[in-house]
Amino acid sequence: MAGDTHDLEYYRELPQEGNGHTMHHFVNGGGGAYLSIGAAMAPADSRPTEDWAIYPAREPLMRKIDSLTPRWKYPAWVWLKEYNGYPFSAELLSAAFDYNQAPYFQSFMEIKVERSRKRIRLIPYGIHGQLRWSDFEYGGMGKPNSAHVDGIAEWVLPMDIQY
Repeated sequence: MAGDTHDLEYYRELPQEGNGHTMHHFVNGGGGAYLSIGAAMAPADSRPTEDWAIYPAREPLMRKIDSLTPRWKYPAWVWLKEYNGYPFSAELLSAAFDYNQAPYFQSFMEIKVERSRKRIRLIPYGIHGQLRWSDFEYGGMGKPNSAHVDGIAEWVLPMDIQY
């Protein structure tokens, strides 16, 4: 788990040749700093893996920026939203739209190590409580198949216990 992108991101990296372990990458940097919109605005096909989840989802973020962007910034906003900022990246242009005003998308992660069940549960929260899968943008197995879109979001990962 790492931070510093000012949002919540999850990526599942499948085993590579010679390595039998699936890697689960969590970035949880939205604990109070300004919001970075680069990951949420980037096209789904630009994700580093097929299995991913990002909070906040694109639509609520776009509604927030639409409501807060002054007219003089609107050409840059249209460029970012319609063309993903090409030839620049969404991340590069995101600094122009970092509004630290409600609604807030800060997040944090509760981590439960359940040794007796040989698993780890990672449970994301927003400012109004536990996040739901509908709060996320996701692809592939970023949301487990068994999880309902309106259900509480969490990742349950197996834990290999070595004695």
